[in-house]
Amino acid sequence: MSRKFISLVLAASVAIAGVGATATPAKAGNDDLAKLLVGATALVIIGTAINESKKNGNVVVHQPQRHTPQAHTPRHQPRHAHVNTPRHRAAIPQQCRVVVNTFDGPVKGYGARCLNNTMRAAHSLPNQCRQVVNQVRGGHTRVLYNGRCLARHGYNVASR
Repeated sequence: MSRKFISLVLAASVAIAGVGATATPAKAGNDDLAKLLVGATALVIIGTAINESKKNGNVVVHQPQRHTPQAHTPRHQPRHAHVNTPRHRAAIPQQCRVVVNTFDGPVKGYGARCLNNTMRAAHSLPNQCRQVVNQVRGGHTRVLYNGRCLARHGYNVASR
């Protein structure tokens, strides 16, 4: 606020107070005069404080904070976050590839027993790639690892 504006407001308040004082009957006593002086003094003090704060540069201006996007770090790893990481580069042995005839048709995969015998890190194969199938011949169950699933998880799978 500028000094001109503050002085204009102060002059207007004094003029209105003066007009009001002349319109009242002659009963105005010391109490009314004291109220007028207190009000005018309060206006002068407020105007001076505003003017001084602007001179000192202590004006508080609130600006909206802009959102700065942070790098998204998910709490849980996405489904295929570990794909193609260097620790999953083990090659799946070709000799473990089998085709098992089931009642639903042939199922291709890699035999779990063969993988355990030929790979050092067979225990770290992903469980979601593991499937149990019932063999038609003999009624035995076989545990296989799905080749596409292993490839999605970063293992080098040879195709025939």
